Amino acid sequence: MGGELFGAENRHELVGKCDHDLFPKEMADEYLADEKRLMETGISLIDKREPEEDTDGKLVCFSTSKLPIRDDSGEVIGTFGISRDVTSHMEAENALRDSEALYHSLVENLFVHLIRKDLEGKFTYANKLFCELSSRAEDEIVGTADFDLYAKEMAEKYRANGLQVMKSGKTFEAMEENEAEQGRIYARVIKSPLYNASGKSVGVQNVFWDITEQKRSELKVLEQPNNPAANASKPC
Repeated sequence: MGGELFGAENRHELVGKCDHDLFPKEMADEYLADEKRLMETGISLIDKREPEEDTDGKLVCFSTSKLPIRDDSGEVIGTFGISRDVTSHMEAENALRDSEALYHSLVENLFVHLIRKDLEGKFTYANKLFCELSSRAEDEIVGTADFDLYAKEMAEKYRANGLQVMKSGKTFEAMEENEAEQGRIYARVIKSPLYNASGKSVGVQNVFWDITEQKRSELKVLEQPNNPAANASKPC
């Protein structure tokens, strides 16, 4: 590469210049401090990200490594640096972070309970509603398993369902009913397999929401004497 990046026609024009001849004072001071530290300690600086604006005012990013130059006796007598443009990589990382933030915002504000488990059945994620239901913080849930949160019979059922989903690669959907202090409760449950970017199975995702009021209303309708469905089950 020539000297175009630094506003010079060729690299020969850069010989004899220092950082303050090429960069704004704040940047030059930082670069000089890095080099001074390297000269004093002999410790290389590897892959430091250095965002800056180009001549058009566009934000670019360079990955810079600086290493010591030593004489025959091992004394540090100078430095040399290698910089590479990693702007596209930085933009991809930022886009990924934005995407993850949007997804996190979505699942945290859905009116459903959402959890993810790994291949061994350990929780890897729990959204806010599930944490509230469990009366535990997410960091108290992640790393545990169903057997740490539920009675043995329920935990065995949940684990078996998860294993079946991962084995078949198919989504499992059902209505579950359980006894609670407030009586029988009902939930709609959807369990689906999780895959990584390579298409490899890495676990299962569970989404469920309370349908107790809806189910109780349906049962009340069925229990009414004039309901055709209820009368159909009575003997003549």
